[in-house]
Amino acid sequence: MPGLQSSGRGGVQKCRLQPVDRAVARGLYGSWRPTADQRARLKQIFPTGVCDY
Repeated sequence: MPGLQSSGRGGVQKCRLQPVDRAVARGLYGSWRPTADQRARLKQIFPTGVCDY
């Protein structure tokens, strides 16, 4: 799958990360459009970003 990298440890996968705002702009959450408060919460939960797929 694009965006995944093997860690070399029994098939554990690690994805490439992207900022929450980019993920929302690219439509990775489908039709859900988070409010400003929801985006802020996502950024708190995922400070280094979310998977790029």
